[in-house]
Amino acid sequence: MKLWTIQMSKYRVSKTKGIPIKDITVKSGDKLFAPSWDFLMDYKRDGDILKYTKKFIPLMRESYKNNKQAWLDLCNQEEVAIACYCKAGDFCHRYLLVDILEKVCNSNSIVFEYMGELE
Repeated sequence: MKLWTIQMSKYRVSKTKGIPIKDITVKSGDKLFAPSWDFLMDYKRDGDILKYTKKFIPLMRESYKNNKQAWLDLCNQEEVAIACYCKAGDFCHRYLLVDILEKVCNSNSIVFEYMGELE
């Protein structure tokens, strides 16, 4: 798996390069890989990265446990960009998800390479 991250507004970059996008937003994307509205709104109010991370990681563990095939389907794509609305470089769940997906790939003998942010 070659994994990219991308801001949703830059989807044309991904399209031009022929890299499929996986929308991982709670608003419009696949909820299996998205935060919940509740703690997303908490984060927008207080900006507490540690609190957000402590909620997001267990949420993704539960998602993996209950939806393993969907996770493996994502990991088995040759190349994909995970997308949300946050600006590149800002704290964002897509960067947390990179680390989680790397662990999922490693535990399932899937070659993983993080390619960086598509801009």
